[in-house]
Amino acid sequence: MSRMTVMLAVFAGVLALLVPVALADQTYDDPAADSGAAPDITSVAVTNDNTDRVTFRIRFAQPGQLTTDTVVWLLIDLDRNSNTGGDDGEERMIAYDGESDGYYYESWNGTALVPVTPVDLQMLVRDAEIEISIPRPNLGTTRAFNFWLYADKYAGEEVTAEDSAPDGTAVWSYTYETKAVKLRAQQPQGTPRFPVAGKRFVVSTVVVQETDGSRVTSGIVQCTARLAGKPLAVKPSFAAGRPSCAMTVPKTARGKILTGSIAVATQGGQVARPFKFKVL
Repeated sequence: MSRMTVMLAVFAGVLALLVPVALADQTYDDPAADSGAAPDITSVAVTNDNTDRVTFRIRFAQPGQLTTDTVVWLLIDLDRNSNTGGDDGEERMIAYDGESDGYYYESWNGTALVPVTPVDLQMLVRDAEIEISIPRPNLGTTRAFNFWLYADKYAGEEVTAEDSAPDGTAVWSYTYETKAVKLRAQQPQGTPRFPVAGKRFVVSTVVVQETDGSRVTSGIVQCTARLAGKPLAVKPSFAAGRPSCAMTVPKTARGKILTGSIAVATQGGQVARPFKFKVL
């Protein structure tokens, strides 16, 4: 079997481990000038990235509308079933409170919405935009969700004006996307530099994203190894942020040729590189 055949076989195996999704990030528009004195929501952009963060960018008609007497509510129906969850079917509620210039967060516990502290939620408030970024694990394991918003203006405890987005009782739906990422793997290196008969040998590489050069430090590693054409047991792992293939070289392998391939798959990307060493 040629080195190229080995590499292609491993590459095909890695591809089979991924779940392909090809849906675009989405922007949802809401009519302007429909809010009265409340903040006027004009659009919401929802994105997710391959680090599993979901980001909502809520845009308003003009700066200065997020005053101390306003609250903006983001409600998320994770199971897309209006008969479960809170009053309108929501399992998560994130609110920006203009009075405190902060947020609060509630999660459905099976009986009620209760305040919780989400892991690594970030909220940035600009003149005419609220950006909410939250790790996907905070939003359960579903592939899609429904959501809607209210922007309220208060007089004491009373709502005096409101903008619902979308209008009425409609909801928006979002499906997660796994974005294609082009990966590049460096030439595999051995530890020690060359395999030694009867000793442990590790082949590793460094994988980076071509778009920004950032290191890939997690994912699925697959390895194959053959000694003089015969399969050799190998253990794949991410060791110290490097995709690695560990094996024990047989005592009788001196002078023989060790070949194989190391492949890495992440959300949206995969790469494979062959290797070849002479056993000392």
